[in-house]
Amino acid sequence: MLNLMRYNNMVHPLPGHAAFEGTPEESNRIYEDAAMPIAIAAGAFPLFAGNVHEENLTDKEPAADNWDRVLLMRYPNRRAFLELVSDPAYGQIAYYKLAALKVALVPAVVEMSVPDVRLAVGALLLGLFLAVGWWRAAIRRQGQAGR
Repeated sequence: MLNLMRYNNMVHPLPGHAAFEGTPEESNRIYEDAAMPIAIAAGAFPLFAGNVHEENLTDKEPAADNWDRVLLMRYPNRRAFLELVSDPAYGQIAYYKLAALKVALVPAVVEMSVPDVRLAVGALLLGLFLAVGWWRAAIRRQGQAGR
């Protein structure tokens, strides 16, 4: 899920919520800090998050430019996203995002993906384990051949 975010000039009050006195950036930070553990518990994890420092390089349309923040999240499936947004704890913090910025949520179908880091590390450790075992067996074989 690609999140393209543009901060409002000020935090917009929403009906049923107390007014937030901070900046839109502070409001969104509160949201992201609280939402990330909920998203991770639902099986999602961030692939990239950062503030935009330059203008769009290819298109100068106002709707396609002037983004302030980009967040790319990986959800294992649509159900994980729906679990996130239907979690009661998420409902308590969604205000901070909705009041702080305009956001374009862009779901995408995976065509190319970097494997989960845990799988890559696990494969690397398994390969190291097997290489050490092979090396130790080769040393033992040489010792037995020399007798």
